Formats: sequence, C-alpha cells, structure tokens
Amino acid sequence: MEKIKPAGTAIHFPTLFIILFTIFLINGCKKKSTQEDMTLKGNNISLTQIAKNYFTNLANKEKESPLLQSSAIKQTKSTNSRITPILKISPCVLWDNATEQDRNGFDYVIIPLKGNIKPFKNKSFEFFRNIIFYQDKTKKANMVILEVLSKKDQSLGNDLQKIAITSFENKHFSHSQSIEALNASVIFYNENYLRDTSFQLQNGKWAPARISFRSDLDINQ
Repeated sequence: MEKIKPAGTAIHFPTLFIILFTIFLINGCKKKSTQEDMTLKGNNISLTQIAKNYFTNLANKEKESPLLQSSAIKQTKSTNSRITPILKISPCVLWDNATEQDRNGFDYVIIPLKGNIKPFKNKSFEFFRNIIFYQDKTKKANMVILEVLSKKDQSLGNDLQKIAITSFENKHFSHSQSIEALNASVIFYNENYLRDTSFQLQNGKWAPARISFRSDLDINQ
C-alpha cells in the first residue's frame, strides 16, 4: 500500500521557498545599494558639481513653467517676486571660481556671481552676490542666494569671500561674528529668489534687521 505524505510536509516547501526568496531579495537590494554607493564614491562627485546639477535643474524647471513664459507677466517696482530669476542670473554664475568650505564636517560651496562692484547708477553703493549650496544631514539639497549692499559712501573692501563666508556661517549656525568695521546690509534669499532673512553690519557688528531691497531694480537715491 502506498504511503500517504503528511499534509504538513507539503505546506513547508512553499513556505521555505518564500523565505529563501525573501532573503535573496533583501541581500540583492543591499548589494545593489552598496554598489551604487561605491559607484558614487568612485566617481568622486564634488559638491560644486552637485550644486551645478541642482542649479541646472532649477533653471530647466523655470524655463518649462508656462506661468513664467507668459508674456502677460510684467515686472514692476511693486512686485515682490522676480521674473525667471534663475534664468536671469544663470549667465553670471562663475562656476570656475567656486570654493568649497568645511566647518567641522559641514560642507558647503560658495559660487560668486559676475558683476561690477558698483553696478547701480548711484555709485555711492557697492554690491555683490553669491550662490551658496549645501546639504543637510539627510543629504537634502539647499541653495540660498546672498546679497551684500554697502551703506552709502561705504566700501566693502577687497575680501568679498570672507564677508560671504562669515555672513553665511553667522546665519546658518546662529552666530554673530563681527566682520571688521564693515557697514552693510546682508540679505538672504531662497532658491526662488524670495527674501528669507536679512541682517545689518554696523561698524562690523552683526545684528538682525528688516531690510527690503531689490537688486534687479536700480538705486536712484
């Protein structure tokens, strides 16, 4: 007489197959992730290149936006937003002059924008702009735009990068480090060129200040 297999034995094989398949899938995903990490490290992508890719994506999104392409949009002194701001400043970005900074494991890159130190009709003011890019602990990309405007008849000096570094670190780390005897306004914008926060330097002393300024509109007084 043929022996009948216990039902329990038949059930174990599908269960075992599912367990083995799951283990294989998990190990495969881990291996793929490790390979991707190794590829990324192997490519040695600089923070500057990551910033450039991020900026390019922002510009492409702006270019593809029907709202920004509309000819009905007119920029006036009363508006708070700038029309296609990233596309407008794109030709001015000096990627070859980017400098990467490391502050106790926090990395960021400063990219200057081309421009005359006295770009306005009123030559009593000096002015410069930088783009600053960094990643937070979760590797989320962040980009800010820094503008520094001197007080009337005051000079920003020759070390603009030092001003940018100190200003950004003061904001990011909630510091209040002085910047020599500088008299200027410091304004930070988000990646859409909308005002985020602002500060003033009075004889070098750093302090929060409510400053409203449009560098895309000329200074006439």
